[in-house]
Amino acid sequence: MINCKIAGDITKIRTRLNMSQIEFGKLLGINQKMVSHLESGKAGYSLKTLEKIANLTGASLDVSLRIMAGRKNKVKKSVVKISKEEAKEIRENIDWFSRLDPIQKIRAVEINNRATRRLLSETRKPC
Repeated sequence: MINCKIAGDITKIRTRLNMSQIEFGKLLGINQKMVSHLESGKAGYSLKTLEKIANLTGASLDVSLRIMAGRKNKVKKSVVKISKEEAKEIRENIDWFSRLDPIQKIRAVEINNRATRRLLSETRKPC
């Protein structure tokens, strides 16, 4: 929800400046693909990035955190239940990973991260 709001605001700022994504990216020191990710809500928004956009475009940046009524101390704890087969597979993967040399471990983590990002992007709600 917040990503969609910020994405929409960034798109409005760029279009009001009559800039293409390429031009806007050059202004910010990023490429067009990153601008597209910012405008679609696919990218994460650091405060530094938002400050840079505000400073370079003359936009205002308002940040606030509010505790919603009735949610002060409610933190959901998630419990993940796995089957015996899944537990066995996890143990086997840990054993396999522990036998890799450092370079192989780095490569395995990179492949896993790419696959995870792909899965998350497929399940993320579009703005």
